[in-house]
Amino acid sequence: LIGLLAHSETFVQSRFKAFVYVKDNINKELMGTYMRSFDTEGTTLRLSNWFRDYVNDPLIYQSTDSESYKDLSIPVRLIWGVEDTVTPISLSEALLNTVPDVSLQKLEGVGHIPMIEDYDAFDMALLEAITR
Repeated sequence: LIGLLAHSETFVQSRFKAFVYVKDNINKELMGTYMRSFDTEGTTLRLSNWFRDYVNDPLIYQSTDSESYKDLSIPVRLIWGVEDTVTPISLSEALLNTVPDVSLQKLEGVGHIPMIEDYDAFDMALLEAITR
C-alpha cells in the first residue's frame, strides 16, 4: 500500500497541499523532483517502516520532550511559517521558554513547509541564521 501511494503523484501532491499555505508552489516540476526520490531502491521499505513507527509513536522519546532542550549549549534559530496549521506558531512558546539561546524568525504568509512556499524568504532567514 505504501509503495502504491508513494508512486501516486495525485496522492502525494494532495498530501503536500494539505501541509502548505501557498498551494500554487506545489506544481508539476516540484512533484517530479520530489517523486524521483521514491525510485531509489529500498525506499518503499523505508517509507513503510517510517509510517509504522509514526503511527505507533508513544511520544516518549527525548525529542518529543521540550524539557530535554533546556541544556542545549548552542544557539538555536527557529524558522516558522506563521500560517502553519500542522505545528502552529503557538507551539514555539514551549521552545522559546525552554531553550537557553533561542530566537524565532517568523515567516509571514507561509505554512508548514516554508522552503517550498517562499523560497526567497526562507533562504534569507536560513542565511541569516547560519551567519549570526
